[in-house]
Amino acid sequence: ILNGQDSIVSAFLLTAALVSFKRNRDSTGGVCLGLGLYKPQLVLPFALLLLVKRRWASLYAFTGTGIVVVALSLAMTGWDGVVGYVNLISWMNRTHYTIYPEHMANIRGLFEVVFGLTHSTALTNLLIIAVSAPLYLWCLYLWKGNWDPNHVEFDLKYAHLMLTTLLISYHLYPYDLVLLGLALILVFGYVLSGSVQILIVRVSLLSLLTVFCFPLGLHFINEAQQVAWVSLLIFIFALVVAKEISFVNSKSDALAMS
Repeated sequence: ILNGQDSIVSAFLLTAALVSFKRNRDSTGGVCLGLGLYKPQLVLPFALLLLVKRRWASLYAFTGTGIVVVALSLAMTGWDGVVGYVNLISWMNRTHYTIYPEHMANIRGLFEVVFGLTHSTALTNLLIIAVSAPLYLWCLYLWKGNWDPNHVEFDLKYAHLMLTTLLISYHLYPYDLVLLGLALILVFGYVLSGSVQILIVRVSLLSLLTVFCFPLGLHFINEAQQVAWVSLLIFIFALVVAKEISFVNSKSDALAMS
């Protein structure tokens, strides 16, 4: 809010999409995701999941909404405005004008801070793709099985997808981390439901939730302009959640075979 950003709107739309899916309103969920295309890096991973899971109603609604959004944008700016915007973003990315990777709690920010690749865009992008692609494919793999929004496991998978999206997004500023709140709420609800299968997962999740819910520590990290290091916590959080999902999936497979 202080920065005048629309991240809170993105959080609302992704939450609304989740609620729609849980109420079996797939088309409404697709519309909510489509309305978030002003920040495509935050909604396209969810749209690709819909394609993989063959949720055609949601995918059609997402595509239709996306067409309307693009049409409205063209009507407002014209083709010259679109070309100018693309050129501006490209120039800002090359020169790092108002773009500070050390402020991004994602893989890009972590790599550029750790390896000092700020002025080697090509190498940085290559490393980002090499890590992001397997990470996202693993996330999709964890969604194997039936699409059951009413199961508590669905919430855990949605939280993991949110965490993965934050990590692989190319542009992610501190205020975008408001999206982390949705993942925290879903995981916290899962822990309180008593559904956790592995004790260390319960301990790890509660510990990480405590860290993320301690705003003073995150405030100091932000003031030190080292937000990129928060990506390590998000990565560990994602790994712990993925471990629980894998265990639940294996248990379900065993029951199915028996």
